[in-house]
Amino acid sequence: MKPICLLASLLLTLPASASSLVHWGGKYITDDSAATNFTLGTATSLANGTIWKYNAAASKSPAVRYDSDASSATFYGALQMTYGSGSSGSQFARVVSDSATSDYLFFKTATAAGGSASASLAGLVFWNKADFLGGFGEAASIPLTSLTEWTSGVRFVRGTAEARFAVLNDGKWYLSETRYTQTTGASGADGTVFALNTINSSLWAEWSISGDTAPLNSAPGSYTVEASTLDNVQAVGLYFTTTINGTRAAEIHFEDFKVTAIPEAGSITLALLGAGAALGWLRLAPRK
Repeated sequence: MKPICLLASLLLTLPASASSLVHWGGKYITDDSAATNFTLGTATSLANGTIWKYNAAASKSPAVRYDSDASSATFYGALQMTYGSGSSGSQFARVVSDSATSDYLFFKTATAAGGSASASLAGLVFWNKADFLGGFGEAASIPLTSLTEWTSGVRFVRGTAEARFAVLNDGKWYLSETRYTQTTGASGADGTVFALNTINSSLWAEWSISGDTAPLNSAPGSYTVEASTLDNVQAVGLYFTTTINGTRAAEIHFEDFKVTAIPEAGSITLALLGAGAALGWLRLAPRK
């Protein structure tokens, strides 16, 4: 191979300037079913509800009628359903639901018993580093500042709702100050895109969750951790809550969750140096 051809070949293997780290979006249901259930495992009863505890080793993504080879198909999480005084229920929709163009994550409590009764749900859905796209799963470390764009479609909401981006860094979870909110308590937000695209100036707060956490902790009240201090990203995802009063169910749907990353400058420099060294060796090697 000619030296210039080898150099071109090496350069073509370098990461693009930006690529998807996680992209859950598109078609996942493999038949004509309207939905397929998450794989939640054993539930734990609360005094006023139910929780499927945090587990970073057992995925929550569906095991049947679901394309496990689709983009970022494997996800993890923790989910919780609670009811206020005067209300109760055991149903909890937690499914991947079918849509003509893009399937979506569907969370819904059973209907509250009416009057001043309330129904609430809370959860964390996330994607582990081992499943990151674009070769990022093999990176020695991933700084948060390299995750330049975060987006998620909020397809539908019923209730007073909040959503924040979540990141696991060095074994600790952090939630973003940037958030989606709906404060009216009514149905809405169809088609809203929740986004974070100023990562360098973003602020975060440590959020505690473990396999023993029940009920789930609410979001922190103060956000002071700078993105530049988080340099070992191990998972990314969404934290969410929604609550409703009366004779309706609390509900929230997410679609097209995406985190875009750029490779570290150092990794590109090392690759270029390697390509240059290979070219130099070939130029000096004796010809036969």
